[in-house]
Amino acid sequence: MNTILIVEDDKILREELSLFLRNNGYQTKIIEDFEHTLELIVAEDADLLLLDINIPGVNGAYLCREIRRQSSVGIIMVT
Repeated sequence: MNTILIVEDDKILREELSLFLRNNGYQTKIIEDFEHTLELIVAEDADLLLLDINIPGVNGAYLCREIRRQSSVGIIMVT
């Protein structure tokens, strides 16, 4: 089963994305700890990352570069 990691600060959107993906056969994991986002993403064994680049207190462009450098997960950035 494919695992999709969701990093989104909007709780309703995060839950709706997760529900939609689970209903379509995907396993989802959610990251809500934005202080340790990079460490948590790198530690997860996900196939795909849905990343909100406008997370409060996090530079989305920097985070994306570091994820690509430290992980093999595929990334889709959402605004």
